Amino acid sequence: MQSNDPSSSDDSDAPLAPSRRSASRWMLRHQWSLAILGTLILAAAWPLSARLQTDRTIEQMFDRNDPTLLAYQELQQAFGGNAVVMLVYRDDELLTPVGLDRAGEISKRVESIEGVRGVLSVAQLNSVLGLIRPTGLFGGAESDLPPLLRRRNLEVRAFEKLFTGYTHSENDKVAAVVAMLSEPDRGRGHADVIRQLEAVTRSMPDATRDAVLVGEPVLLDQGFDLIERDGNRLAWLTIALLSPCVLLLLRSFRFVFLQVVVILWAVTVTRAALHLMSFELSLVSSILTAIVTVITVTAVIHLGNNQRTLRRRGYTTTAAAGRTFRLVLPAIFWACATDAAGFVSLAVSGVAPVREFGYMMGIASLAVWAGIILFAPIFTVAGTSALWSFPALDRMLEPKLLSTLERKIRKACLLIAVVLVRHRLFVFAITAALAAMTSVGISKLEIESSFLRNFRETSPVVQAYQMVESELSGAGVWDVVLDAPDEVTSDYLDSVRQLEKKLRAVEVQGEKLTKVLSLADADMIASTVPLMGLASPTIRLSGMRSAIPTFADALLVPPQSGANNQRRLRIMMRSREHISTETKMALIREVQQVVAEHTAEENWLDHFGNEQPQRAGRVTGYYVLLAQIVSQLIRDQWRCLAVAAVLVWLLLAAATRSLKLATIALIPNLLPVMAVIAVLGWSGTKMNMGAAMIAAVSIGLSIDGSVHFMANYRRKLQRFRGRYHAVLFAQKQIGLPLLMATLALVIGFIALATSDFIPTATFGLLTAAALVAGTVTNLSLLPALLSGRKV
Repeated sequence: MQSNDPSSSDDSDAPLAPSRRSASRWMLRHQWSLAILGTLILAAAWPLSARLQTDRTIEQMFDRNDPTLLAYQELQQAFGGNAVVMLVYRDDELLTPVGLDRAGEISKRVESIEGVRGVLSVAQLNSVLGLIRPTGLFGGAESDLPPLLRRRNLEVRAFEKLFTGYTHSENDKVAAVVAMLSEPDRGRGHADVIRQLEAVTRSMPDATRDAVLVGEPVLLDQGFDLIERDGNRLAWLTIALLSPCVLLLLRSFRFVFLQVVVILWAVTVTRAALHLMSFELSLVSSILTAIVTVITVTAVIHLGNNQRTLRRRGYTTTAAAGRTFRLVLPAIFWACATDAAGFVSLAVSGVAPVREFGYMMGIASLAVWAGIILFAPIFTVAGTSALWSFPALDRMLEPKLLSTLERKIRKACLLIAVVLVRHRLFVFAITAALAAMTSVGISKLEIESSFLRNFRETSPVVQAYQMVESELSGAGVWDVVLDAPDEVTSDYLDSVRQLEKKLRAVEVQGEKLTKVLSLADADMIASTVPLMGLASPTIRLSGMRSAIPTFADALLVPPQSGANNQRRLRIMMRSREHISTETKMALIREVQQVVAEHTAEENWLDHFGNEQPQRAGRVTGYYVLLAQIVSQLIRDQWRCLAVAAVLVWLLLAAATRSLKLATIALIPNLLPVMAVIAVLGWSGTKMNMGAAMIAAVSIGLSIDGSVHFMANYRRKLQRFRGRYHAVLFAQKQIGLPLLMATLALVIGFIALATSDFIPTATFGLLTAAALVAGTVTNLSLLPALLSGRKV
């Protein structure tokens, strides 16, 4: 029987024993002081954490100086907002007097909503035609019809065709009320106006059906809603799933309560710190509690397993706690530090929410460590064993069943180590072959840039988009912003129409812009009307502005209204959302090139005289922004992984005091992460936002097993045993708790797979897979690498 005295020395933790013993004694002696301090910090942090806000705008996803964002902000400033939402519905009588009346009624309801700057629908088109071609000028049998229905007239047919696919479908059965939104609220985004628009879709006239709301702002709002809902649900789900795991594995309520308190403390302190740092929550922030839970549970399992083992050897509760703190807390610190390093590596990403997520989780990882220091002493030793025990579970499972199972697991881990160490060269050959296959798989990776594919196929928003994609001119809305002279001339509008012609001719892998539209097109049709043709473009455009003022101003900045008095004209474009990533990005690049070339021509510059335009035409809009976000995230993943590997390697070097051991420990954790990503390439699964984040994060999480393995390995080496015996000792000691911790981690991350937001589900599944693979390599490849010789 080993000594019950917690101060008894043990050469297994020399030469650090004196300092560690002093620290553990101090923690146990001041357990109440530490708990009170932790409680006071929690009380101070609680109100601050409640003030942390969420930024739901798309701007917060970019660097302030990002050219893509600057072009979008220029669009907002010049035209007083940019976001476009479409209320789409079916009406078999759309282009009839009754259908136009219904369209007018719906348009008025939409336009009356606070946050809607203006609308465009078949009702507004009818009003514009009434102004540019009054009833008396039509004559004939159609004089009693609304202007838009007088299809014998060439101008009416041309005008109606111009907006086909935009305000109505080719078969005249589907209508779209295009709503131009005001600038979003920073905290709520467009959420409030979208809620009111959704209410309109639920109370449509009886003759209409299948009313839906689409547009990139709707996608973004739906994404935030799902993430916030998932965050609350996943927080409770992970705690509900992992608490029974801790209870089953450790058979003590003291560690269940410890993990709950540490989770609460770490999350609250992290949120308070973010508020004090003027951070705001964003698109990927909602899984904070879920990830803190799995980090905490891993630490608590290692802590509780060691405490339980020592208690079974005859140590008193206090003695076992002191020895556990000496042996396990340093490893938990380095595990939390490497977790933080994996997350902080995301700081090099060009996508702002990912950077902030990295900082947030880095703070949270260290907060877990601080929470354990503050609360582990009192929860580990306070009260009697009977108070914290679970007798019913003990009667069912103890002593034979679990004790036998634990012995078998330890023996199996030891046997695996013996076999693999004896056949090191074979292990290395298999590893090399898998590494080669991994490289090939990574080269086959494809990117998923469609934000729509972040939602499940069965979700209402995806079904709504499918309707718009098939019936109208695509759901992707984007724009070209052009400088305009103070006096808009016919020659300038001709040049704009030439640019539009070039844009309509753009084709990439069979995909084209489905709609290209500006006031230049409407002016061309108006100029064919006999009386209107005699007027200048300024007069014709003023007539259209009087019919649809807000929408006209959203297409052409009025004189003396632009920033620095610079007028701007806007070309609105539409394209299909459901296209491949490569095609989408190539289409954007081709449009950018066409616009840049056209606005650099001398004929274009001549329209401005001595007042040259400030810059070339800009291509922007939600379609471009969302595509850019995902592409940037995918490009950043390898840089983030490299930074994570370097940071983790440095921390391992500090923990082991050996560059060689740090390198050896890193290899079994780097390969599984790469292998999981390679599986995506081999399977043809496209990499989305969730998959792009797992590389850097997983290496930080999976390294925990290596940290605890190396701690046991080094302790055995310090007893002047050979590397072979040290490896076997470490494998026997760490095998069971590592498997237990991995089980808890996998359950926690699998819980994320239930999310309705596909990147969150993907992140959970792939991280779980990477952790399982990391555990396998930590219990197989790591012993082979550390043994140093064939036995």
